[in-house]
Amino acid sequence: MVRIVKLIVGVVLFSTPLMLPAQVFEFEDPEPLPFNVNSDAQEVLPLLSHDGKALYFSRSLYDQNVGGTYSGHDIWESERTSSGWTRAINSKDRLNTRGNDALIGINRGGNTIYLMRTYPGKKVGGIYFSTRKAGEWPEPQLIPIEGLESQEALGFYMHPDENVLLISMKASDSQGEEDLYISLKSTYGTWSKAANLGTTINTTGYEISPFLSEDKRSLYFSSSGHKGLGEADVFVSYRLYDSWETWTVPRNLGEKINSKKFDAYFSLYGDTLAYFTSNRKGRFTDIYTTRVRQAGPERIVIPLQEEEIDSLIGTNVARKVEFNERSTSLSANQRELLWYIATKLISQKDVRIMLVPSGEDDKDITNNRLNSIIAQLAGAGIEGSRIRKTEDQSAQFARLTEPPTRGEVHLVLIR
Repeated sequence: MVRIVKLIVGVVLFSTPLMLPAQVFEFEDPEPLPFNVNSDAQEVLPLLSHDGKALYFSRSLYDQNVGGTYSGHDIWESERTSSGWTRAINSKDRLNTRGNDALIGINRGGNTIYLMRTYPGKKVGGIYFSTRKAGEWPEPQLIPIEGLESQEALGFYMHPDENVLLISMKASDSQGEEDLYISLKSTYGTWSKAANLGTTINTTGYEISPFLSEDKRSLYFSSSGHKGLGEADVFVSYRLYDSWETWTVPRNLGEKINSKKFDAYFSLYGDTLAYFTSNRKGRFTDIYTTRVRQAGPERIVIPLQEEEIDSLIGTNVARKVEFNERSTSLSANQRELLWYIATKLISQKDVRIMLVPSGEDDKDITNNRLNSIIAQLAGAGIEGSRIRKTEDQSAQFARLTEPPTRGEVHLVLIR
């Protein structure tokens, strides 16, 4: 009996690999902040004011919190001086309660702050804001957000432009534990229902501590579900098409930021300075800082939307080619399929075809199969300069489509 081995060639359409405005960063060795900021308790969620003079963070399991050691998180702050950071003080002035309190955003002028407030057993309806008046913070006011669920942990980040709110929560449509969600402010001042950011970002693990770059293109977050170095790592993903639904595959920030333990609450300032929290040296998390330098723009392949695929090659078009075991020749049906695809693309001079194979034991057979596909496409009128092979089997291709398995090749179209 002859065993049939299928080589599947999936047709996956991508737009131009382009230089995204977001930069790839390199990090210096991080240092923990001094003991007048860090304590024997737990510090999370560091946020720097836009003038760089004040650092806000949340502290828990601390006897000087409002309500005592086990009452929840309190907001603390430290000021930068010529000699370093001052001793952190509790922001008791109408900001902290006996529940969990955290500063989740500061507007560009520094006169409006956004807060999270949660209480055990109580449903969360939104976030809070307070605008400074006469040097004081008035009682925070609730901003209702539709779709908030607080089954377990809950977290937020408000962009300084005050129109994008990122949320981490476990909801009815979450992939697993906490997922990342987004709510956008309309021109009328209302906030949209919290929407899941999708499976490129969210996993069956947890995704928490979102932070959005100044240009709103780079999303930093911590995850236990994406492959990392430890309990939770910090990742970055880039927003595509000016859409909040399409993201690049998350990239791990590396071992300078991430450790074998819990690393989260990353924030970046002026593309030169970053803060994050980690428990790499103890039981509880401390705040760390690191200097940042740009390593150049990252080249990203962007997937086309399904409607774009349909407009190029039509709907319900077969997107795979199957080979018998060790065969390198195309059947009549396979040639016809590739000819059809080529005729649909021949006038699209800006579209190129990249062949991305999976790993094979016999590289010669794989190479000959790819050459058969190239010859058929070229014979149908696709110039050789528009077709190329690649050994790139990176997660970028695997996560944007179905992960390649042995015997698969992806036809990736790029502009």
